[in-house]
Amino acid sequence: MIIDAVTGDDLKYLSFPLFNRERALSILGRLSSVGMVDIELKRIVGKGHKSVVLSGSLSGGKRVAIKVLRTDTMEDRLIREAKFLKMANSIGIGPRLVAMDKYFIVMEMIEGERFTVWLKRETKPEIIKEVVGSALRQTWKLDSIGLDHGELSNPDDHLIVGEASVTILDFESGSVMRRPKNFTSLFQYLFVRSSRAAELGCFFGISSQEEAISIAKDYRRSHIQAIPSNA
Repeated sequence: MIIDAVTGDDLKYLSFPLFNRERALSILGRLSSVGMVDIELKRIVGKGHKSVVLSGSLSGGKRVAIKVLRTDTMEDRLIREAKFLKMANSIGIGPRLVAMDKYFIVMEMIEGERFTVWLKRETKPEIIKEVVGSALRQTWKLDSIGLDHGELSNPDDHLIVGEASVTILDFESGSVMRRPKNFTSLFQYLFVRSSRAAELGCFFGISSQEEAISIAKDYRRSHIQAIPSNA
């Protein structure tokens, strides 16, 4: 495994926030055993309440994201998240899961722009309809297998828009025990609460926020229904 340095400071994000060198080196060894040949140890891609995210490369050169369990989080959290991501992958949703361990998840690196930033910037109706429609179809598919993402009412950090795709990320709040509401969460954000709700409504043939709320309520009552063809 190719690592620039293995001082305590370089390893701190493998055992964060409470540093333990033995734990960090153990995680480093586990990552090596699943094919990691390089890890950017000194720079985090993201940091949350349950994990920190690093970037790295597999033996074939493919870049991946490495979500490492924080020391102040229960050890089963990433195992649960990886299982939910694997479920999403089974229907073509989410970054591809590469490897899972009680201390980390290795997954495809998704490059792009946060959905809410993209939505404020993008001006071409045909692109907006394509991306928003894709995101809604993905949420419907998640609903159809009974997997609730749990965070799509605020999609800022959970949807990434690439050159020709949109990807749903971060299943750490996922559940198969509660009624899924992925579609209604994202739908209401888009057509009721977002700053471009009225404009998006025009693109998708929804005349008012009241109509959008009615559509969401009808969907909740039926639980699963076909997404309109113009979505």
